[in-house]
Amino acid sequence: MPREAGPFRRLFPREATAIIGMGGPCAKRIAGVIDSESPSAVILAGFAGSLQPTVRVGQVIVADRVFDMATGESWPATVRPRGYSSTVLCSPRAIGDSTEKRRLGVEYKADVVDMESAPFARICSERGVDWGVVRAVSDDVATDIPTDVLRLIGSGHVRWTAAMTALARRPGVARDFWRLARDSARAARVLAAALDPERIMST
Repeated sequence: MPREAGPFRRLFPREATAIIGMGGPCAKRIAGVIDSESPSAVILAGFAGSLQPTVRVGQVIVADRVFDMATGESWPATVRPRGYSSTVLCSPRAIGDSTEKRRLGVEYKADVVDMESAPFARICSERGVDWGVVRAVSDDVATDIPTDVLRLIGSGHVRWTAAMTALARRPGVARDFWRLARDSARAARVLAAALDPERIMST
């Protein structure tokens, strides 16, 4: 999304980037990029939610493998930038409940959860393109993200009309929204630094 890519584009304006949005269907846009650009390798970068108490906001996770929660499939990453590596769990829906995040962390032994890495890994693997996933944590395992806040950002852009409606119904949504915005801004900055092209290496 734009807020994830912004710091990276400012630091490394010559590097090729494509914004694919949120969720599995959006990740499939990478197929068009691969088919048109024929890259030798692709890195999926963005935010993820923590599933472990030791994984905090602003921490960067490099996928050593991606596990699809919906199908049970998994793929080992073929490109791994230097950094702390772990399993990235991919969910078909946003996970905002702290109790569920803790449960998923125990069940799947994963450190973070996102919604795009599995279709991305599948598409790259089918096309024989090396790939990697780098995630910066935007919400920790103890933080609940209310459903109304998830709805506001579900498309990858803030829906301001819906935001005003949600605020009228529950004034506390402003606090939840701005906390997520603050933590996401921090995650975007560390993500850009982690994606320094000189740090990218193939395994």
